[in-house]
Parts: sequence; structure tokens; C-alpha cells
Amino acid sequence: MLLLLAALPPAAACADAWGLEALLLSGHASDRSLRLGERYSRKLSSDGRFVLTPGLELYYDRMPQRAPLGIDVLRFTLGGYLDSMNQKSGYVAILPRWEFPLTGKIDMSFGLGPTLIFRESWKEIPGYRDDGFYNESDSFLPGYQYKPILGGDLDFRYRLAPDLEAVWSIVPAVPYVISQSLGLRWSF
Repeated sequence: MLLLLAALPPAAACADAWGLEALLLSGHASDRSLRLGERYSRKLSSDGRFVLTPGLELYYDRMPQRAPLGIDVLRFTLGGYLDSMNQKSGYVAILPRWEFPLTGKIDMSFGLGPTLIFRESWKEIPGYRDDGFYNESDSFLPGYQYKPILGGDLDFRYRLAPDLEAVWSIVPAVPYVISQSLGLRWSF
């Protein structure tokens, strides 16, 4: 996927947009992700199934004129938030996106691409059992657990003005969590 993105020349972009979203709610989809659920910060249910995970996501979209695989947009994303255990967490992603108009004012887009997720290490949290999903290193992101993954999201955009859209995003990180955010996207 990275080779695919590297093959697209920056001069191929014909329009750009910026987006800013507030990260809001995570729903834990599996019981496995609820091992410490009763201790989750900002939980909305007693078992921790639903948790507020406040943060911000900033992204930059480039719309290439010609792209392989019908890619409509390349998104460069940076996000930071407080996770279920109130630890600093975040992600960096490059997401090729495909767009689908639904009505005159509503569009849907789907992104899928290389993503690095990270969080302050949970190893010092009493009761935490490392399942081997995250990597940890003294030389790369010391004090943080991290994992390169193939990540993605689904955006629903409502056009407020020719250059402004309201955005509702869903990150279906099944089987573990499903996260949601709300924000704005400005085209120029």
C-alpha cells in the first residue's frame, strides 16, 4: 500500500481539504476488551461497554486527478485522545479513500490504509494482562505500546456550504472497539 501511495506524484492533486473532528465515544464490541471495564475512566455503562474517549483528529485530504484502484482521496491523519484507562493515546495514518454520493447534500467515504496506533503503556496498571497485541520498545516510542495495522474509517458528510461539511466518522475496529467522532471539513 505504501508503494501505491508513493507512486502518486504530489502535483497530481487538484483540490485539498482539512478536517478537524472531536473524538467522542468508544463502544467495546467484545467481552475480551472489557477485562478492566469496571475501572475505565468516563464509562457510560457500569461494565465499561461504552466510554467517552475525548480527543482530536486533524486530517489533510488530497484529491488526485488519476489514481490506481479508483482512489478518490488520499487522507493524512493525526489523532490524539485519552483512552479507556485515561492514558494518552493516538494514531497516524495514510488512508486512501473511496467516495460515494448518497443524496445532493450527503456523501459517504470509506478509507483503508496503513495506520500506527499507540498508547501510554498499560503494563503498570494493576490487573492488566498483556495479550501480545501491542509492541513495546525502549528505542521506539519509549513508555508507549504501539502497533502498525491496516486501519480504516467510514465518514458521512453533510454539505453545509459549498466549501464546508459536517462529518460523522465511525472507526469499526472490530472485534475490539467501535469509535465515533464529529467534526467539520473545509475544502479549498
